[in-house]
Amino acid sequence: MIFFRTIDTYLHKLVRILHGISNVAVCVMILCITIDVFGRFFFNQPLVGAFEMTELGLAIVVFFSLSMTHLYDEHISIDFASFVYLKSSNMR
Repeated sequence: MIFFRTIDTYLHKLVRILHGISNVAVCVMILCITIDVFGRFFFNQPLVGAFEMTELGLAIVVFFSLSMTHLYDEHISIDFASFVYLKSSNMR
């Protein structure tokens, strides 16, 4: 039983670290996009590689945040397809 609590403790720490990296990636994306927009507008010189950095940052944010979402069971469920199906079946 102690073994599982130890593993759980380490996994919680890992999840917090990944979530922290995800938060830093969001801040870097904000800074990168802001510099790119201001550089393009005022100096006609966009930030080289801003699009690629934003793509990579978005992937990091999505996949590193999934562990935190799973840990706190905060998943978003969407039942749009079943709602449309039920609505169309009631119309018959």
